[in-house]
Amino acid sequence: MITRLFHFYPNGLLLLLSVCLFVVGCKSSEYTAYAYDPVGATLTEDKSLDTYHRRSVVFLEDGVWFTNEFSGARLNDVVRLAPYEYEILIAAENTPINNSAWYGFVVGRGNLSGLDDVPVISRHTEDSIGDVADSLDILIRLKYQGGGHRYQPNIAERVESESGATEGADALATENATYIVRQLDSLQTSNIWHPSSNNPGLEMRVSLSQDPVLITAQRLETSTVLQDTLKAWQNHYPSVDIDTAGLSTEGRPLFGLTISQDPTVKRPTLMVIGRQHPPEVPGYEVMRAFLRRLAADDSLADTFRESFHVVAMPMANPDGVDRGHWRHNARGVDLNRDWVHFNQQETQVARRYFEEKAATLGQPVYAIDFHSTQIHVMYSIDASIPLEGPAISTPWFEHLLDPSTGYPFEVVIEPYDTSGPIAKNWFWRAFGIDALTYEVSDLSTPAQNDKAGKIAAESLMKTLVETLD
Repeated sequence: MITRLFHFYPNGLLLLLSVCLFVVGCKSSEYTAYAYDPVGATLTEDKSLDTYHRRSVVFLEDGVWFTNEFSGARLNDVVRLAPYEYEILIAAENTPINNSAWYGFVVGRGNLSGLDDVPVISRHTEDSIGDVADSLDILIRLKYQGGGHRYQPNIAERVESESGATEGADALATENATYIVRQLDSLQTSNIWHPSSNNPGLEMRVSLSQDPVLITAQRLETSTVLQDTLKAWQNHYPSVDIDTAGLSTEGRPLFGLTISQDPTVKRPTLMVIGRQHPPEVPGYEVMRAFLRRLAADDSLADTFRESFHVVAMPMANPDGVDRGHWRHNARGVDLNRDWVHFNQQETQVARRYFEEKAATLGQPVYAIDFHSTQIHVMYSIDASIPLEGPAISTPWFEHLLDPSTGYPFEVVIEPYDTSGPIAKNWFWRAFGIDALTYEVSDLSTPAQNDKAGKIAAESLMKTLVETLD
């Protein structure tokens, strides 16, 4: 999430927040942060992470187990309150932190099928749970540490499959299993209050059959899934070329994507970045559909690519994504507050990648940073800020938000100055170009996001061709 016009506090009131930023020239000094940012958000030197263990917990009294031993998981502890009732602790990677309380875990019955090689912490002395047949209803309470409940749960049922990751809204994959996704019925959940932590939590009722279920704050989209998606695109779309811009702090690839009809010819370049904040999956889904539409084989995309290149870094924080972090990278830092000092490896790699691509492909003309927040909002550069290239956001908004396009969301437009230490403002400082932070609502569905990304790409292609014609 970048600059937000609104913020939901635990009491449920929607408050209007103001933004006030100024630049401080010293590396160790902090910008005046956005009103919702915790103290220290723009101090981007390394911060320590709180202890977090990957493990599986078995409650043999009930024949129920929980595990966080997969990429993207976040489950800090689980205790049994009563038969078939459990409280799960969800804690941030470190604090203070923006309230983006991601969670992710698998719960099942019987033996830990497919998990035989992981260590198991048993809460009972018996040796085996045994097989199960009928469905079983359990109650799960989420208790947060460092924040409160924000994301409604997605539930996915495990299916027997050895296939790889499946792109789309109906299926996802962890390392060794595929899950079919469905929304948890709102009647099965209720908000609860934890007086001890003064934070809101969530209570959910889940029906377990023989197959384990995956419960996550948003859809699970890990770095491995992205890698499979990009490989599929490169094999399917002649205009797509995938490379590795560099490595993250923990050695994960930071994938780069070029969409080009002819990379040997210099042309104006559209630049895209996403997933700086791990839980912001809806914005990532819109970005994915957006890029896929730019790569399509049809007359509109062909015409666009005859005049423009596209350069993208779809997942700028793979460590945070795979670790199940709420917001930060593996060094405990909000990457989208590090676009002035560049203290973090990921922002250093991203800066170098975009600068090198600009030098080889052509001068950037526009940049988009995809995020998610509580509402649909576009944070553009204020019209009073001088640009070295054309203004793109205003004519694009006029086209995109016209009812004739069928864009599925009502959008708030919020122009801001360029003083903040965020990616959008770096693109302006580095290249003098117009830029945008594109925020998608937490509550949007995969189908809506796919439609929004497709329409946004079509509208922007037409806008850019017309503006630079």
